[in-house]
Amino acid sequence: ERQLCSHSDVREAAVIVQDQPAGKRLLAYVLAAHGYAPDSEALKRYLGERLPSYMVPTRVLTLSAFPRTPNGKLDLQQLPDPDSLDQSSHVAPRTPMETTLHAIVAKVLKLPRVSVTESFFAIGGDSILSLQVVAQAHEQGIALSAKHVFEHQSIAAMASVAQPLDASPAQAQSAEFSASGLSDDELNALMAELNDADL
Repeated sequence: ERQLCSHSDVREAAVIVQDQPAGKRLLAYVLAAHGYAPDSEALKRYLGERLPSYMVPTRVLTLSAFPRTPNGKLDLQQLPDPDSLDQSSHVAPRTPMETTLHAIVAKVLKLPRVSVTESFFAIGGDSILSLQVVAQAHEQGIALSAKHVFEHQSIAAMASVAQPLDASPAQAQSAEFSASGLSDDELNALMAELNDADL
């Protein structure tokens, strides 16, 4: 919260831990210091430069006001669920590929409802879960790589680059199930996370 409030666009901040079927996630709520909502991704990058990755919130949401108790204290229990805020912008699958990937992502993240335009990593995904998505896509006959998930983070974007496993050799090779397309830094970060999970 202190780091968020140090940003010039943030007047007040609150951070909570929310339990999800796929694990816990940090949620941040902010009040704008000026007459416009801060860019949530810019705030996450700002925090990422100052905090360990596990302390960077999964979501940063801007509210017009914080809920308060009768004595004026912040009422954490009344902060809105981000999923309810997203319902108005929910986008359902529009193609067979999006439908299949939507089912896979929803299953991996254990979420009943996912918009195909939401970032996989913004709704609870991480490096390890991304490998589960890739593996399950492969089982469903879809060639999708870890690099695709990192570079095309929404279901709609993944669907635009995924290929059926019976596609032409050139297409299948470009989307084969592997992490070989990741950079050294991405591979190192992924291996570090896998090692931490084994401990």
